[in-house]
Amino acid sequence: TICHLCAAVLLGGACQMALQWFWCARMDMALFPARPRRDNAELRTMLALFLPYAAGLSLNQLNPLISRMLGSFLQGGSISVLNYADRVLQLPLGLFVIAISQAVLPMLSRQDPEDRAGFRDFIGDALRFNLFVVLPVALGLFMLSSELVHLLFYRGAFSAWAWGATATALALYSLGLPGMASNTVMMRALYARKMPRAAVAVTGVTVAVNLTASVLLMQRFAYAGLAAASSIAFTCASLYGAHALSKNLNEPLRIFRAAWLARVAASLVAMAAALYALGRFLPYPLDARFPAKCLWVLGAIALGAGTYALCTLALRCPEWGWVREALGKRSENENNLGGR
Repeated sequence: TICHLCAAVLLGGACQMALQWFWCARMDMALFPARPRRDNAELRTMLALFLPYAAGLSLNQLNPLISRMLGSFLQGGSISVLNYADRVLQLPLGLFVIAISQAVLPMLSRQDPEDRAGFRDFIGDALRFNLFVVLPVALGLFMLSSELVHLLFYRGAFSAWAWGATATALALYSLGLPGMASNTVMMRALYARKMPRAAVAVTGVTVAVNLTASVLLMQRFAYAGLAAASSIAFTCASLYGAHALSKNLNEPLRIFRAAWLARVAASLVAMAAALYALGRFLPYPLDARFPAKCLWVLGAIALGAGTYALCTLALRCPEWGWVREALGKRSENENNLGGR
C-alpha cells in the first residue's frame, strides 16, 4: 500500500543517516546536536549561501512540472512515458553525476579565492574528469535504451507502444547527461566563488529554456520533444554557468583541449562500434526468460565499459592517473582506520 511505501522511504532515510553517523564516528567526528553560535562568521556565510541555494532548488522543481503539464495535452500515456524514462535516468544520475559533484564540492571550497588561475585549472580538470566518466554512460544509455526499457518494464499492461515511446524518451534524456553533469559541477563552483545570484540565474536559464523548447518541440515531436527540451535546457544552463564563472575569474576556462577531445572521441567511437556489433551478431533475446535478458544487458554494459576503459588506457588519458591516486589514498585511509 501507499502507507508501506511511505514508511519504506522514511526507513531508508533513517538508515542513510545512521550510516553517515557511523562512518563519521569511526573518523572521530561523532555528530551530536548542539546550539548554533550566532556570532560564528562561517555560519552566517553558510546561511547567506543556503537561502539562494534553497530558492534555486525550488525553482528547479518547475522542470518536471512543466513536462507533466504540457504532456497532459498529448496522447494518453505521454506523462507515464516521461516518468518511466526519468526513473531509469535517475540511476546513472545518482551513481555518477551527483556522486562526482559531491566529491568535488569540498575540494572547491578549499581553493584559494585569490588564486583565479588555480581555481580555473581545478574546475577545468574537474569538468574533464566528470565528462570522462559521464560521456560513456550517456552513450551506453542511448544505445541500450530499448533493451533496458524492455527488461525493466515490458510486461503486463506495459504495451509495445509504451516500450518504444519510453525507450525514445530515455535515449533523448541520456543526451542531456553531459549537460547535467557539467551543470552540477558548475553550480558548486559558483557557490564556492560565493556567486549565489549567478547560480540562481543558471537555474532560471534551465527553466526558461526548458519551457520554451518544450512548447516549440512538442507540437511536432510530442513526448519526444519534451524529453529533448530537458536535455537542451541543461546543456544551455551549463554553458551559461561556464560563461558566468569565466567572467568572474577574468580567465577563459579552457575546458576542452584538442588532445583530450581526440582521445575521448576515439574511445567513444570504439565503444559504440562494440555495442553495435553485439546488437548485430548477438541481438537482445526478446523471447528469452528474465535471467537471460539480464545476462545480455549486463554483458552489454560490461562490453561497453570495458572497451572504453581499454581504449582510454591505451591512449593514456590522464584521468586514469587520478583514479589510481584516489584509490591509493583510500587504501591508505582504510589502513590508518584499521590500525586504530
